[in-house]
Amino acid sequence: VFHKESHQKATRLSFSEGVSDQLRALRALLADNPLALPLLTEAVVTGCFASFSAFIVPIVVQTLHQPPGVASLLISIEGGVFILTVFLAGKLITHISALRLFLLSAAVTLFALTGLGFARQALSVGAFACVLGLGLGLFNLVTATRQGLVRGEKGKTVSLFTAAVGVGISLGPMLGGQFAAHFEASAVFFAFIPMFVILAVLAVRESRQPGVAAALAVQDAN
Repeated sequence: VFHKESHQKATRLSFSEGVSDQLRALRALLADNPLALPLLTEAVVTGCFASFSAFIVPIVVQTLHQPPGVASLLISIEGGVFILTVFLAGKLITHISALRLFLLSAAVTLFALTGLGFARQALSVGAFACVLGLGLGLFNLVTATRQGLVRGEKGKTVSLFTAAVGVGISLGPMLGGQFAAHFEASAVFFAFIPMFVILAVLAVRESRQPGVAAALAVQDAN
């Protein structure tokens, strides 16, 4: 019995020490790298992507009075444009600065969200869905590039960005649902407009910080 209790105590101590070590490593990673904006961007972009997939069905069926198949097609179109953008627009990273790419992504996404919020025809919703896929795909290039510049253990970096994705998937549709409950389903897109405006402002402010500016200069040079 004594041996069993000692083993359990040692196991608890080992687990506690392991968690403490992991937390210290994450704090060190965050201290050495400007990750607040990339992580926040990852969460907001993922939340926007998830909200589009969740709310486009009631918008198409209830507001536009179209069959569910049209909603499925729009989800596929938006996702397809997102994937194509990630694969085909990678050269933009070498042609424009990191800040300009961020602001371009924000401008395209804001245009798409505004259009989706006001669109009342299936064709116009489809067009703005394509634009949204483009904007979110450009944002994915931004965050992926910043992720590659992180100094430190790559496994910890991946875990942080994966956590940000989880936060976006969980909170994005929930926030959108609050807007839809108080207004209408298409209002979900307006909910994300101030978030992307704030991200753009934060990106400009971050670019003026000496340490971040140096890291972005290295990215632009590569």
